[in-house]
Amino acid sequence: MLGVRPGIELHWRDWGGDSVAYEARSGQIFHFDALSAAVMGCFELKATTMTEVCATLAQDLEGVSAQDLGDAVGHIVDNFRRLGWLEPIID
Repeated sequence: MLGVRPGIELHWRDWGGDSVAYEARSGQIFHFDALSAAVMGCFELKATTMTEVCATLAQDLEGVSAQDLGDAVGHIVDNFRRLGWLEPIID
């Protein structure tokens, strides 16, 4: 299970296929595609697993199954973990 790291404050701007996130703590700006922004949005709305994220996104994307999204979402989640935006949730 994963969650947004406490203290991460993201401000998003979306231009359809592209999104920019400003991370207030570091002052850095990041450029992402629409799928990456949607994945982070799921975690910000309290999804905790890749399965939940894939299911949520598949509902919004006509003709795409949750299984089809698995690899792409996995790479995106790995990137967000490297950035320090997501961390494991410890019960």
